[in-house]
Amino acid sequence: YEDSPAKVADLRTNDIITQVDGVEVNTIAGLRRALTKYSIGDTATISYVRDGDTREVEVVFKTFNTN
Repeated sequence: YEDSPAKVADLRTNDIITQVDGVEVNTIAGLRRALTKYSIGDTATISYVRDGDTREVEVVFKTFNTN
């Protein structure tokens, strides 16, 4: 979705998320658990790997149109 927090943060399909605010995640279930701690308006630092490089980005949680 064009206005989703992930799209705004430039996270891409093949990026591998490794941490959320310093908490290691290594499964989809672990990522979902980590993300449930945040509310609309919160910010988190997401660490991820893209093309072998580790990167970080700030993500702001918000509502977005899914239509």
